[in-house]
Amino acid sequence: AEYMGESGDHPRAIDFLLKCTRETHPDSNALLALWRQAADLANNHVRDRRNEVLAAVARRMVGERQFAAAAQLLEDNDKWEEAVDVYVAGGLWEKAQAIADKLAPHVAQRVRNAQKKALMNQGSALELYEAGNKLEALALFRKQGDWDSLMPRARKEAPKVALQYSAAYIQHLTHEGDFVTAAKVMIEDGVSDDVQYLEIYMTFVRGFLTVLPVDFDIMPIRDNLFKLLGWMKILGDVVPLEELRRLFMIVHHYAAAAIARDAGLPDIAARLLLSVARHTDLMPADRAYHDAGMAAKDAGWSDVAFVFLNRFLDVSELMEEQGDSSMLDGTHFALADLPAAFPFPAEATVDAEDVERVRSWVLTASMDKEVKQSLRFVSCPRCSKENWDGSLACKHCDLVSEACVVTGYPILSSAERVQCRACSAVANLTDWNRYVNKLKTCPWCGNPQSPF
Repeated sequence: AEYMGESGDHPRAIDFLLKCTRETHPDSNALLALWRQAADLANNHVRDRRNEVLAAVARRMVGERQFAAAAQLLEDNDKWEEAVDVYVAGGLWEKAQAIADKLAPHVAQRVRNAQKKALMNQGSALELYEAGNKLEALALFRKQGDWDSLMPRARKEAPKVALQYSAAYIQHLTHEGDFVTAAKVMIEDGVSDDVQYLEIYMTFVRGFLTVLPVDFDIMPIRDNLFKLLGWMKILGDVVPLEELRRLFMIVHHYAAAAIARDAGLPDIAARLLLSVARHTDLMPADRAYHDAGMAAKDAGWSDVAFVFLNRFLDVSELMEEQGDSSMLDGTHFALADLPAAFPFPAEATVDAEDVERVRSWVLTASMDKEVKQSLRFVSCPRCSKENWDGSLACKHCDLVSEACVVTGYPILSSAERVQCRACSAVANLTDWNRYVNKLKTCPWCGNPQSPF
């Protein structure tokens, strides 16, 4: 080839150089040098073959996966779009984009689209994100189950996008049974007013009820559900509004009970949790009766605690024996408006050690003559017959009383009925004043309040 070039036979020299391959020249650097020589000869001496030879040399370099060398050759000869195509083929995105940005918007967009497609095919979510394809990267992180990478980035996006992925993460954690982490995600991110996520949130709450109480403040979850309930009320019958309301009430009672207990109001905490037993079709029955009974015990109400904890033990034993609620002795609850029939959870939600501690306490209490082993009763203001003091509905007539926002117990006297000055929530006067004296706020809306 050198002889041909020196003798002026440049076309034959070019053809000879283009015939060089990996088989004839194993050294990659030497092979590239020969091909570059062919391009130089065409560029300097055989101008009518310039484009043909440049394309042939670039094609051969690409075949050897020497993308940078091929693209540089094209750049050196002002073949800018061809150079971009080679950089794209080699995945050299920064160089491709740098040239494309100088050429034309449609070329720059073509590079971005190619990069996006390549990174998605490679599953390179992080590179996709760093290249500016954030929404596509977030979707890929989710597809790959890489929530640790996804969530910090999703939270930087617009609220609609952030809440979309928050709901998806809550759904994933709920499916995995990690209700505590799901709760913390809801606390950090809040909830969306988009109805498409409603069932995700409700499914989470149903699962979360199985792990209550927890060792962190759940008032933010209560507040998020309160907002969700307000939004969904606008939609009316197209959503399961009543179930959502009751799920909210359970969480509200647990959150409010924790606040009351910490404020030195154990009797209010007890009544809030005793009221949760109205919802054993949604709340795991063993957990509901256990927590209600323990709260009554903490309040010093051994009589009420005995009845609820004894019911808890009965439920636990029937669960082990695969029985159902029809096998429970309802004598103690005959005058209470609590469900007589309710489902048992598939698995126990109270630890075996706690069951044994309760069993020991109930056994001791059963031999204590000071423990009455009975609920507490009040007279219905309409028919004067007795009901459990926590009953909202009279067992003898059709009177249904309003629930006190402080305790969940009935408001039986209009003279004792007061309303929050901010949200109009109703309460028993004595309970309201005791609560507000301590906490200075309405337990329903959270606004500052004072006693009446």
